[in-house]
Amino acid sequence: VAPATVAAYVLVSVGALLRVAAPAIPGAMTVLTLAGGLAWTLGWLVYAVVYFPVTTQPRADGRPG
Repeated sequence: VAPATVAAYVLVSVGALLRVAAPAIPGAMTVLTLAGGLAWTLGWLVYAVVYFPVTTQPRADGRPG
């Protein structure tokens, strides 16, 4: 597994955890929500950058599908 893929999964997971945990810390709710949203967005961006070529290029073996 490529390190970028692992980073994408970690970022998405951290983003989700931050957004779920944010209401538990009222004084930091806004910051945690924004940080979680940023981490989640960056995770999906990394994932898209890594996998866009995989999903748009012809198969290496030349077969359809």
